[in-house]
Amino acid sequence: QGVFAVRIDDGALTWIGEPAGIPVWSPSDESIAWGNEDGLFLRALNDAGPRRMSDSPIAGVPAWSPDGKSLAYIDRDRAALVVVAVDSRVEQFSQPLDHRRTASARFPLLTLGGPAWAPDGSRLAYVCWDGVGDEICLIDSDGTGWRQVTRLERPTAVSEGGTQRSALAASNAGPPAWSPDGNLLAVAAYPERPGGSTGVFLVNPDEGMGRRISSLQPNSVISWSPSGGSVIFSAFRRGRSDVFRVVLANYTQQRVTEALPEASRNPAFSPDGSRIAVESGGGIVVLGRQGPAQAFRVADLRGSYPAWSPDGTTIALAATIDPISSYN
Repeated sequence: QGVFAVRIDDGALTWIGEPAGIPVWSPSDESIAWGNEDGLFLRALNDAGPRRMSDSPIAGVPAWSPDGKSLAYIDRDRAALVVVAVDSRVEQFSQPLDHRRTASARFPLLTLGGPAWAPDGSRLAYVCWDGVGDEICLIDSDGTGWRQVTRLERPTAVSEGGTQRSALAASNAGPPAWSPDGNLLAVAAYPERPGGSTGVFLVNPDEGMGRRISSLQPNSVISWSPSGGSVIFSAFRRGRSDVFRVVLANYTQQRVTEALPEASRNPAFSPDGSRIAVESGGGIVVLGRQGPAQAFRVADLRGSYPAWSPDGTTIALAATIDPISSYN
């Protein structure tokens, strides 16, 4: 098990490192970062092996700064956003996910997605906690200028046996994704009670206003096309998981993977937007505008979470033992 890279032209596999985690490519060189309960790891393809950037368990997925000099991640033990310099491993700043000074209660941490850098590197968007539910917060790349962007419907207290227990949030916000021009955030909303907001929204980060573009609930992160003209994500509908694309010019919704015999998840656009890599049938399938689909597998392991290299020639993936490959 571990992180692997596969070349698209010939299917050649390269072992990157272990333990397994969701990989993310550096935008500036051939380096891959990933995190899990064992810490934060990084390996350049020309290095002898991975190096550990942090011993703290990581919640969700780390994020590279646009210049490739910093990594942002969620420290599970500290329940905080942390930004660290790649070369020196020096922590640049941290920010608690619960910004209230009186915060003491523990809250669930995301396992889907992670923090997101604005395309110009000036600020970060991430899932924070406001004492009731998950929301989206922004912070400048120097650790200043924190503010909460979203405020989903206020909670309703729940009555049990004549007494009231803690209120439930109407909805929780999922991990944000910046548009290529940095003007919008794509955010999923997951309802906690009937009537709560659900679906995929485009949010203006400066105004906090959002518009729903799909009623589906993503089971993956949301990805933008390089042109900014559409977003993709996977969602469960009609008995299986499929990848859906929403064209923003007219808000039409397309099911991208209906021709695949197996369910699919975790789509990723290629850097030029001409191909989409998805997790399907225990491996990675690459779909193009023309020509047949390409399938890649790691023998005896389940491949997941495809991530494209900046030049579009290679896909990194997590490969783990399939826990339900056989049973009696």
